[in-house]
Amino acid sequence: MVTISPPVEGITIRPTNHEIMICCGVPEQTSYQVTISPELCDVYGQFLEQPATVTFQVGQNEPYLYLPFYGLATLNPTQKAQLPIYSCGLEAVQVQIFEVTPSDWPSFERFTSSIWNESIPDLPSPPGRLLETQQVKTHGGQVNDLKQTLIQLDRAFATGFGHRVILIQPAGTILTEPTELKQAVWVQATHLAGELTFERSQFVAEVHSLLDGKPLAATQVTFFPRAICQKTDSKGQVSFQSRSRNDETQFFVFQKGSDSLILSQRTIVQLEDQSQRSKWSSLSNLIEISTERVARSYGYSRGVGSPAPCNSF
Repeated sequence: MVTISPPVEGITIRPTNHEIMICCGVPEQTSYQVTISPELCDVYGQFLEQPATVTFQVGQNEPYLYLPFYGLATLNPTQKAQLPIYSCGLEAVQVQIFEVTPSDWPSFERFTSSIWNESIPDLPSPPGRLLETQQVKTHGGQVNDLKQTLIQLDRAFATGFGHRVILIQPAGTILTEPTELKQAVWVQATHLAGELTFERSQFVAEVHSLLDGKPLAATQVTFFPRAICQKTDSKGQVSFQSRSRNDETQFFVFQKGSDSLILSQRTIVQLEDQSQRSKWSSLSNLIEISTERVARSYGYSRGVGSPAPCNSF
């Protein structure tokens, strides 16, 4: 009862209140005509007297930069130290790498919250010490193609462990205002794998080896902002009571020798059951490099795996 000319593949049509939403990917700079048949009935049993037609023009794509991590990523120790980014319409990006420690996490949270906040006129600098600045040519120079580019981090993690903040923006520009074309991610290199299960007022932490999956006893786990430290038992587990205020930045630091791991709400995992439990896991943000993870973008820009855009009529 709703037709589009020229035809479009992979289309989803949803009625919502007083609108009809059409979700699909379409080529840029193309004109389309949407026709609603008089046979379409509303909730009151009413019909149109004649077909309703709307014509619209799809504009040109805009440059786009996307990181598939919610601000926190863990390197896979079995793969080369690389960070995948996705872009279109950008020939190159500027990459700045800052050395940080787990104590810098609250500052990083404040920094990332300001990147897209238009009420902040000037962005603060990321936490940590600047290690290097590099310009990386992307594979997403065409405005219609969202392509993967790998940022090499071997030098930044020469010891095999540590924490770095990676700031990425279009090369040749100085972006002092909040913008989606500036992205930041905290990357950690570790052999620790951590999980937290939260139910009611208790956190249960588990620590395993990221290499062989075995539980790690005597691993120090610190709950911030209360700075309460405990060590895991023979099963790699330890529990905490949570009494922090909702406005406080809660995070955990797992420490075993010189190796450390951060877990925060950025690593939350959606549970299928309907209980009051929630779960954080470092495996949810583990970097897995795949040359096949390339997305095409026609008429719009979006992140890998995100839904198609919707137009309302």
